[in-house]
Parts: sequence; C-alpha cells; structure tokens
Amino acid sequence: MHSFYELTTLSCPLLSLHAAAVGARAFIEEDNATGELLGCWRTEIGQLGRVLLLRGFESAEDLATERRRALWSADPFYAGSLVTALSMDSYAPFPFLPLFSLDLLAAFMNFAPTSLGRVACRQPSRAGRRRSSRRGSTPVIS
Repeated sequence: MHSFYELTTLSCPLLSLHAAAVGARAFIEEDNATGELLGCWRTEIGQLGRVLLLRGFESAEDLATERRRALWSADPFYAGSLVTALSMDSYAPFPFLPLFSLDLLAAFMNFAPTSLGRVACRQPSRAGRRRSSRRGSTPVIS
C-alpha cells in the first residue's frame, strides 16, 4: 500500500493533450522510475488543457527521487516542448483514515479546485455517477 501520493498537472494546448499523456506514461514507466501510476486524466470542464497524473509511492524518499528526476530532466515527462506549466503536489493520508484504494479509481473521479486553492478528488455518489458520467475528468490512459 502506498504511503505518499503525488498529483502532477501538465498544462498544454488542447490539441496536444494526447501526446503529452503518452509522453508522460513513457517517462513514468522507465526502468529508473520510482512509484506507481494510479491514474491519468485530462480535463474536460473548468480549466481545459491539463493532464493530471496521480502516482503512489512507498516512501518520502522515493517520491523525492522521482520529483528530482522530473525536475532535472531536459524533457520532463517527455512533453517538455508541449507543456506550458507544470505543478507537482505531494500528499500523505491522515493516520486515522483508511488508506487510499485503487477501487476508487475504477469509477468516475471529479477533480475540482477548492476555496483553499487546492485540488479535491472525490468519487461522486452512485446516482450522480450516472447523471454526470460525461462531465469532469476523463481517463486518458488505461
């Protein structure tokens, strides 16, 4: 089970989203990469032109190593020429809550900015999932 998470946001022109996602997957799957890709989405409402990458890490050291690899790369996420902005946010679960489950990612996920300027990720209710399945963030890479 992962103890640390990173949400990376790659901003790029709308017509370059697929190329950016494919490059990011290749970067993340290299032999020297640490962490596990848990999900990759592109935005379809709100601020458009973003690819969101959610990765899990076993330790803070693994997360820091992978962040350094991306930041020191001449072509981060193999989308360097396409990316207009890059942000990488780290998260750790509260010790009193159950750990994150991959089962949550099987359904529609909604990424939305909060009033604190952070990104909230939640799984809509079963009824809301049927109604809003065409809105929000769409998985890019399966």
